[in-house]
Amino acid sequence: MALNSDGIVFSWGEHKYAQCGQDLKKLQRLLVNNEEKDHQLLKPKPIPFFLEQGLRIKKICCGSNHSFAITSQDTLYAWGNNSYGQCGSNSGGKGSKTIIEQPEEVAYGAHANVNRRCCRSKTKENCLCTIPLDLAAGENHSLVLMADRATLYTFGYNQ
Repeated sequence: MALNSDGIVFSWGEHKYAQCGQDLKKLQRLLVNNEEKDHQLLKPKPIPFFLEQGLRIKKICCGSNHSFAITSQDTLYAWGNNSYGQCGSNSGGKGSKTIIEQPEEVAYGAHANVNRRCCRSKTKENCLCTIPLDLAAGENHSLVLMADRATLYTFGYNQ
């Protein structure tokens, strides 16, 4: 993935687990028309979800088969392989989405009602432990460092 100065995310490469954030139905049409090959996006393409929603991105991160983006409004999105919960959607495995086909908001902190201890305020505003600052992702796990630089959320395989 790449991020341009206008906050638009481009993706290309392996797309077997929807980690490029592209529309899988459109990708199938491209495969049929020989414009792409074997779940590979050969040319960079903007991720349509963010364009359609009018969202600008300020930070991106890729794991082996999953991806993340932080919007200019400090909202975290994830997509791709979630077989171990590495996208932060539920806990992975039984009952969660194995593949997240388009970016979806990650519920953590104030959104998941687990950060009440880190902020005296009952709202998200001015509460640094609810604002994602940085990201890291591996094969089956992900980490999100919050702006207070003391709160770290982890998702995925923990063995």
